[in-house]
Amino acid sequence: TQALTTSFLDVVCLSDGVLTPIGRIRASVVPVLKGLKGITVEDDSLLLTPATTLTALFADIFAEVRAKGLCPTRSPEPLDVRDRHGNAIAQADRALFRVLGLHTQAVRLVGDETFPQSIPLGKRSSVKRVGAGLWDNLAAGLVGAGETLTEALIREAKEEAGLTIDPDALFYIGSFEAEREDTFGLLRETTHVFKTTGALEAPINQDGEVEEFCVTHPEEALARIEAGTLMPEAAKALLMALAH
Repeated sequence: TQALTTSFLDVVCLSDGVLTPIGRIRASVVPVLKGLKGITVEDDSLLLTPATTLTALFADIFAEVRAKGLCPTRSPEPLDVRDRHGNAIAQADRALFRVLGLHTQAVRLVGDETFPQSIPLGKRSSVKRVGAGLWDNLAAGLVGAGETLTEALIREAKEEAGLTIDPDALFYIGSFEAEREDTFGLLRETTHVFKTTGALEAPINQDGEVEEFCVTHPEEALARIEAGTLMPEAAKALLMALAH
C-alpha cells in the first residue's frame, strides 16, 4: 500500500438498508457526478442511493465518466462489485473500477510442478496501457462477473498462454493486498496466487497481450525483480511463491 498523493472521498452505497463503504474516488472527479440521480455528496463521502438497482446506477456513472474521458477506453467487461465482506452486491464495467476505487480480485499462475527450479514469465505487449513491456507471470488477470477464482485462472491461462488447466491440478499458494494510485483513480485489489501440480505444455499467446515467453530460474527472477523489470504484482506473487 502506497501513501496517496491526492485527495479522495469514500464511496458509500445503500445496500439492503445498510450504508456500505465500497470504494474511494478522487475529489476532482466528484463534480462530474453531482448532477446524476442517486448521487449525494455528504461530508467526505460520495453516497450512492440508486432509484432502481445499484448496477443501473453504476451504468449511469460509467456513461458520464466515459463521456468526459475520465476512464480507460476498452472493450466492455463486467466485474462484480463487492462489499467489505467480499459479497457481490452489483456489477459494473471494468473501466469504472479504478475511477471509483472499487475492489477487484485477480488471479496469477506462477508455474507448474517444476516451480521454482523453472519460472515461466511472459513479456507484456508494448501497447498495453499498464506495464507495457514489463515481464509478468505466466498468466494473470481479473476475476470476471460471476466467476470463481479457479474459473478465472483457467480462462486467463487459455486466453494468454493457450494452456488447458485441469482444475484439480491447481494448488493455491496464498493471497496479498495492493492499493496504489492509478492514472484514473485508485487500484484496490486482492491477488490470489496459484501453481499447478502437473506439467504444463509450452505457452503460446492467443490474444496478443503477451509478446514473448521465457523460462528463468530463481536467481535470475530475483535479479529482474531488483531491476524493476517485472510488474509489481508479478514480483509479489513470485516472492510469495518462492517463500512458500
